[in-house]
Amino acid sequence: MTLRTRLLVNAAVTMICFAAVIGFTIVNMMKIQASNEDEVDALLNVQEAKADLNTLKESITGYSYTLADAQKEDVQSYMKSSSDKLAALKKTMTDDADKAAKHAAGISMMAQTVSDIAGQTNLLSLNAAIEAARAGEAGKGFAVVAEEIRKLADGSAKATAQIFDMVKQIEDGITSITGAVTTGVALADRQQELMEKTSESFAHIEQKAAHIKAELTQLDGRIIESKQLGEQVLHHAESISAVVQETAAGSEEISASALEQLSSFHKMAESVNNLVSLTERLNDQVRRFTL
Repeated sequence: MTLRTRLLVNAAVTMICFAAVIGFTIVNMMKIQASNEDEVDALLNVQEAKADLNTLKESITGYSYTLADAQKEDVQSYMKSSSDKLAALKKTMTDDADKAAKHAAGISMMAQTVSDIAGQTNLLSLNAAIEAARAGEAGKGFAVVAEEIRKLADGSAKATAQIFDMVKQIEDGITSITGAVTTGVALADRQQELMEKTSESFAHIEQKAAHIKAELTQLDGRIIESKQLGEQVLHHAESISAVVQETAAGSEEISASALEQLSSFHKMAESVNNLVSLTERLNDQVRRFTL
């Protein structure tokens, strides 16, 4: 094979390699374009996630405000109402117990007075009976009167004893009422403590809600930054995609031209081979005639 033939063959091989490189470049550019499309989809997903997060943040914020305000107002209103009612009930029961104790003391004093009068009356009837006995026949009438007075004094003494029993029962009832009032006041104080703890729990919930809101705000800021970066990446990706598309179009044209040239080189190589064969046959004929 002559030097010229070898050069033609090497040129053909070079064109084949060049065409292969162009094809590989086109495939890579197509992959880059597909990757850019995936980045665009991811950015759209980030935007949708941000919108969902904003909706969630608004819902949680509104709920936390509504919950905190409603609970605070309800608890404060309930605590004030309950405290006022308990204070009024305590005062009423205490006043009633004091009044009952005073009335019982007054009844006891009046009963004691009646008892004293009955004792004195009984003593007077006894003296009258003694004097009637001394008077003999003339004192019989006084003896009857003295006996009736003694009976009245005994009846007054029995009634006074019953009054004392009733006063004792009233005093016992007042003592029970006082104990019940004391117990009720203790329970009311305990309930007040529980309501205060409940109010503290609501305040803790409000703080947690505020903390969650702050975290959501920070997350929202980060998502905004990610969105901005994504938009920048998208802008650059669109620019790269446009360049890739232009390059791919040019590469396809170059590849087509290279294939055409490669086909021409194949034909030229075949022609050269045919020419070489013909030259060798002619040389053989010339050598024969020369001999």
